[in-house]
Amino acid sequence: MRSAVIFVTNHVSPSSVAWDVTGYAGLALSDLLVDRYRLAGLTDITYRIYHEARHELFNETNRTEVEGDLLARLERVLAHIENERVLL
Repeated sequence: MRSAVIFVTNHVSPSSVAWDVTGYAGLALSDLLVDRYRLAGLTDITYRIYHEARHELFNETNRTEVEGDLLARLERVLAHIENERVLL
C-alpha cells in the first residue's frame, strides 16, 4: 500500500489577502498535491483541513484533535501492514 497523509490549515493571514482575496489559494495547492500523489500511484491518502488552525498544527488550540487524527491514521496503516504480514 502506498499512502500519504496531508494535514493543512485554511488560515488567511493579513499579508496574504493581497494575493488571495478568497482565502483558498493554499487549499488549491494542497488539492494539487493530492492529485499528484494519486498520479504517482498512491491509493490511500488522508487529506484533512483544519479550518480553525493557523499554521502550526501541533501547537494550535485544537492540538488534541490533530494528534488524535494522526494517531488514528497511523493505527489504521499499521494494522493494514500487520494484516498483510499475516497473509504472507
